Amino acid sequence: MKVKAITDGFYGGARRRAGAVFEVPAGTTGHWLEVVADDTPVERPRQKAKKQEPIALSQLQADQPVSEREVI
Repeated sequence: MKVKAITDGFYGGARRRAGAVFEVPAGTTGHWLEVVADDTPVERPRQKAKKQEPIALSQLQADQPVSEREVI
């Protein structure tokens, strides 16, 4: 059965924001859930963005022209 979150909540190992539509087993209840029609589209989970790899300080300095490097 499909439900809509009335307020923010936690279900199925994920946080559900208010207004999110998702499927639950029949008979599942909650004060923050509201049953919706079966033709309501389900919200698909978004994929997490890949984290950018950290850059070493030596690589940062190598990318700069010699005139901009701090020379000791």
